[in-house]
Amino acid sequence: MSKKVIVSECSHNTWTEVFKKAARENGWQPVYWTGHSRFINFNELKESFSGITIHENYDAIRGVPIKSLQNLKLSPVDGDLLKSFAEHESIVLKMMDRMDPMGWFTYPDRLRLYHYYLKYWSHVLDYFEPDIFFTPVTPHLCYDYVLYQLCKWKNITCILFIETTIPYIIYINNSFEEMPLRIIERYKHLLSTNAPALLSESSNKYLYKILGNYSQALPSYMIDQFRYEKKINEKKSYFRQSFDLARNVASYFKHKYITKSLFQDSNVYYKSKSDKIEQKMLTRLEMKHYSKIMTRRTTRLRTSYENILSKVDYNSPYILVALMYQPERTSSPDGGVFVHQYLMIELLSAAIPKDWTIYVKEHATQFMMYIDQTRNNWFYQDILKLGNAKFVDTNLDTYQLIDNSKAVATLTGTIGFESIVRGKPALCFGYAWYRGCEGVFSVDSLKTLRMEIEKIENGYTPDTEKVKKYVQALEETGIRGFVEPYYEKGFDFFENVNNLKEAIVGFEVKESIKRSKENIINRNA
Repeated sequence: MSKKVIVSECSHNTWTEVFKKAARENGWQPVYWTGHSRFINFNELKESFSGITIHENYDAIRGVPIKSLQNLKLSPVDGDLLKSFAEHESIVLKMMDRMDPMGWFTYPDRLRLYHYYLKYWSHVLDYFEPDIFFTPVTPHLCYDYVLYQLCKWKNITCILFIETTIPYIIYINNSFEEMPLRIIERYKHLLSTNAPALLSESSNKYLYKILGNYSQALPSYMIDQFRYEKKINEKKSYFRQSFDLARNVASYFKHKYITKSLFQDSNVYYKSKSDKIEQKMLTRLEMKHYSKIMTRRTTRLRTSYENILSKVDYNSPYILVALMYQPERTSSPDGGVFVHQYLMIELLSAAIPKDWTIYVKEHATQFMMYIDQTRNNWFYQDILKLGNAKFVDTNLDTYQLIDNSKAVATLTGTIGFESIVRGKPALCFGYAWYRGCEGVFSVDSLKTLRMEIEKIENGYTPDTEKVKKYVQALEETGIRGFVEPYYEKGFDFFENVNNLKEAIVGFEVKESIKRSKENIINRNA
């Protein structure tokens, strides 16, 4: 049966092949596709899918419509929609931090763009009438989050993948906010048996790595970031500095006065100081200037943080809070309402016993020179005013901090899974992929948190065999493959394409059957 699909944020040739295969074998027809032309061939999409509409994702983010809709008068947003989306409005406005490294994207400007998203994407859904909305990961670029929530509101089938840190294990669902029932049921069944967990060799190696030294368990993306940071900060000889300066000056004059490329768009979605976000991209010259400002700002932030550090008393009870780097998908929207991480720390401050301490460790990436910066010194100072919260050096051994803690608190960080593998409870404030596992307490209120803290105070520790069975449940119900290009090393491209396609089509069939049953029940009610 033919299915019309909106494909969102797919900017890798993997997805071209996945949907070519789904079109050829299952009659699926992508009708609208958002992606980045730098990473995916738009001409190939047009040749592969007749009549497809393609939207450059940076335009979609900035609220620039496709050409055929530029002069269209969109229908207004009504009160019912705004009330239904009140929770999402707050999330989207915070998500727009990624578009505002300089602090120029005001509340009225953000609200204006949010309302435009609602109008534009409501029109797209009404016009194209898709059966399916697909996005490879949690939607997190503002427009795609609004589109995702509109599809759910209109009862359009949503399909996305959730990444785990278990090697080449991902799982599919219709929502990032809910755990798939099939994982929960399989996990319950495994827990009901006395048989030991049976894991693949790769999963066993991964768990073994977590039980080892922290330096050996660092994720590859962080290793790459640290290498880059070290490279740009390494001390250079006087000759090398002079050479680099001369080369940079020559390059500046060449690109400004000869090729004039510095006046071309920088292809970023940052808000400029005086223009509407849809009107103008920053030029490369402006971007160079702003990058220097952001670098100086990051340096000052690092200095402020280093001036408030405390020594860790490993012999006294404490909760370790691992902050998420922001702005990023792992906190927005995966952190839900706790995207404002001080809210998590304030709850902990009110819930822990009087003789406990909260040690807060900043994410090392937050101080990288090339990173967008949304943290400020006020964030740190407000947390210090709580009285029982202290900041610690980012260079401290994370595993030593875990092992001596009472528990670890995080939104969705890998550290939460590492802590339960190492035998320490995890307090999870967001939509982490491991939140259904033994040893993880999902927190949504002060009342719930106090109950979990009491269990921890009374000596609760995770059962490591039950943790392994959760990994087994993921292996048995998940999909072998990857959705992000930097995970593709060591995995066959075409096997991945086939696995992803089969998972997507198979999941849609199950969703269709479930909806049919629900419709029959509703008609008979």
